[in-house]
Amino acid sequence: MRNRTPLRTTCLATALLMGATAAMAETSPYYIGVSQSLGHESNLYRVGGNVGLPAGAQSQSDTTATTSLVAGVDQTWGRQRLSGNGSLRASRFAKNDQLNNEGYGLNLGLDWATVERISGRLGFTADRSLRGFDPVYQGGQAAERNIEDNNQINATVRLGVVTRLTAEASASRRQVRYSAQAYQGSEYNQTTGSLGGRYRLGGATSVGLAWRQSQVDHVSRDDPYKRRDIDLTGNWVPSGLTSVYGRISHTATDHARSPLRDFSGLTAELRGSTQATGKIKLNVRFSRDLGQGTSTFDLQGQTPALEFDRVSTALRFGADYDLSAKIALNASLEHIRRSFEGTRFAVIGSDSTTSLALGARWLPTRAIQVGCSLGHDTRSVSQVGNPYNSNSVSCYGQFVLQ
Repeated sequence: MRNRTPLRTTCLATALLMGATAAMAETSPYYIGVSQSLGHESNLYRVGGNVGLPAGAQSQSDTTATTSLVAGVDQTWGRQRLSGNGSLRASRFAKNDQLNNEGYGLNLGLDWATVERISGRLGFTADRSLRGFDPVYQGGQAAERNIEDNNQINATVRLGVVTRLTAEASASRRQVRYSAQAYQGSEYNQTTGSLGGRYRLGGATSVGLAWRQSQVDHVSRDDPYKRRDIDLTGNWVPSGLTSVYGRISHTATDHARSPLRDFSGLTAELRGSTQATGKIKLNVRFSRDLGQGTSTFDLQGQTPALEFDRVSTALRFGADYDLSAKIALNASLEHIRRSFEGTRFAVIGSDSTTSLALGARWLPTRAIQVGCSLGHDTRSVSQVGNPYNSNSVSCYGQFVLQ
């Protein structure tokens, strides 16, 4: 396979921008632009210790160039608001050209309200991207390109809104597909519904109680399962500078053919943010959840979900510092522990991943944004997989017309 550069895509995106300039007003609810990023990864396949590269891998480290055409909308009329963004991406690897790929992302939302006390939201997301390599999940498979298609539609209806008590019902449908044979056992369709209410204690502070149920059907494995959650939530906003959200749930799963994988226990989430000073903003997030945990195995700016871990516990700290009106710095530290007990990958075992990221961005004009970031991941294991270290660096530039 030839290692083509994204030059042709860049030229096409630039031509589209030039053609759109005359048709766009100085201020518009729409924007269109082009973005170019260049990154280097020291451990692309997440291997370490005595584990060698998977079959077909050209190099453990690699440099990636990604060209994107981006667009967005934020249009309001009456009580309705349409907002969203999308992108078309082309990525090329300098050495592992078998991973070259094209992808897209789309995120649209329609917020609506009636003249009475009924409101809601209709949302749609679609994403096609190269899935990052995970040493547990990949399991010695070939270094083949694995494209993940992730589509979801969701709807929410609220009754109350301006009153102290608000009733809320929601439903969603998600579909996940993979191009690699090794991942076909994890393709699934998921349907989720919830019904509950929130009570406003005062100001923007509220508490809520809801029933949530999901049905997950695997495409090629005959082991559908149900998940039921009773969610107790709270949202505390002591001031316009600080907010805290918390959720604690009783979670239970029921597998049709794998009862050993059933789970019953507590899951939770806690997140908060504060404007510590005029230039410093801090945020923290803790979560303990079942399945579909968050992964730090980032590739090409995409952070994929995981469909196989039993319990994931994550803690993340973040900080943003406005060095000036046009220059901002950011830093984050994240630690994730995953348990594989009861999964199809291991009877027992766990791994822990710690990630550190430092970044900076510069906005010389309203239309131009550039930035760079440094990252480091380290993984330790118990029973399953291999430990590894990985370093990354990336820079990007974006130009938009609005």
